[in-house]
Amino acid sequence: MQTYISTLGYDIWEALKNGYTTPTTHPIDITEKNLCESDSMVKNTIMYGLIDSELVKLMGCKSAKEMWEKLKSIHEGDAKIKEAKVQTLRYQFEGLKMNDEEEIASHMLRVNEIINFKRGLGENIEVKMIIKKILRSLPSKFDAKVLSIE
Repeated sequence: MQTYISTLGYDIWEALKNGYTTPTTHPIDITEKNLCESDSMVKNTIMYGLIDSELVKLMGCKSAKEMWEKLKSIHEGDAKIKEAKVQTLRYQFEGLKMNDEEEIASHMLRVNEIINFKRGLGENIEVKMIIKKILRSLPSKFDAKVLSIE
């Protein structure tokens, strides 16, 4: 969603990041009008991107920034929850093993899913480490290929 909101324009993204408090009277200043419109555009974008169960949780929010922060809290959690999720994903990543019956494509989907979740939570993973883990996770029938790649 962050990427999509960013594509709407720099001012739109800035309105979300900096927050905006809707004035009690109609804005007269052109700058104030632009900020008000940007905030409204972001709120609209967020609301249309959510399913009903998530939308209900945001109905009381007054600004786009408030909506955004609540969404981040819902999906990422606070610092302790976020760290626990990262630890769980680290454990899953280290324990990855490809089954003998599994296809490479489905194994790579599992690897990419874990990596994307980790990156989404702010965990930085070097490509070199990912490649090494993938090569280690392959079954013995791929030993010749792994050796040639290494």
